[in-house]
Amino acid sequence: MTPRKDSLFRGLNVADLALDYDFESILYLLVHSSRPSAEQHDDFVSSIIRLRESAIETLSLGSVQKGDCMSALIWLSESLNMIRTELRLDQFETLLTMVALTPIVIANSWRECEKLKLIEPRTDLNHVANFIWTLTGSLPSTRDLKDLETTVILHMDDPDNPSLSALERGVKAGVSLSEALGSALLIHGNPLHHGAGLRAMKMIEDIADPTMVRAKLAKRLDSGQRIFGIGHRIYRTIDPRAVILRNILKRRALGTRHDQLYKLVEEVASVGPLLARERKGLTLHPNVDLYNAAVYTTLGIPAELNTSLFAMARTAGWMAHILDWKAAPSK
Repeated sequence: MTPRKDSLFRGLNVADLALDYDFESILYLLVHSSRPSAEQHDDFVSSIIRLRESAIETLSLGSVQKGDCMSALIWLSESLNMIRTELRLDQFETLLTMVALTPIVIANSWRECEKLKLIEPRTDLNHVANFIWTLTGSLPSTRDLKDLETTVILHMDDPDNPSLSALERGVKAGVSLSEALGSALLIHGNPLHHGAGLRAMKMIEDIADPTMVRAKLAKRLDSGQRIFGIGHRIYRTIDPRAVILRNILKRRALGTRHDQLYKLVEEVASVGPLLARERKGLTLHPNVDLYNAAVYTTLGIPAELNTSLFAMARTAGWMAHILDWKAAPSK
């Protein structure tokens, strides 16, 4: 396998895209294979809002989500067939509705679990800002919103991962969109896949003291446990997305109450690969899972939402792949 050095969306470097564009622009790029003009962007945003509002009215979101956020997203996927029928949507609109509703379902589910009053999304806010608004009832600074949006964009697609493979099997087998997306979400939540970010954060919290990183990571390896946040199935150098997240975490944490968190993450990033080489003979590098939940923590987002936020991003890539597969000639 050829080592991966960058991550591309439709042939464009995601590192550049994440810093310069909003979520809606990258979603448009993924599904239309080109970046939108200003008019196309505005029309696309209007479509997302229209579909979201219509679906919310159809689903009665406030009375349905119970349990953890990933279960709520599976419920949403199971509801797609009904949404499509009730609103008379085509395939593109149905998938766009899934993308549009995902942040609202995550926020509502979390607030239900916390026994908090649900918050209606606003039509004057974009996709990522509406997630923060419906989760917390307030809006952070422009810089904070951009940091969150950058993090989300970095995760919108990855062409080789277990959840995408599950989705592809379902689509090519001819199952419904509900079934295909539900199977992808089940795999997505696996702790060894996109659930690894939360596991990495719990590992970091357990270490607690930067001076104890080597001893505690060595103990993990010696007992047969994984060091979450290092190693990747595809990237054979440091994951380029992790570089961006590391820079965001450093800027946000140094000199703040999150300073200790940054030092812990940096020590794991340094010591983890050394121990993997010494104890296992493996050459590993930090990946996005080491940084995701830490960055979210500096934004006031609970670490347990890490896997769900990854899904919020990844539904965009799933939509694009489904459209590509459906458009491809049958073999």
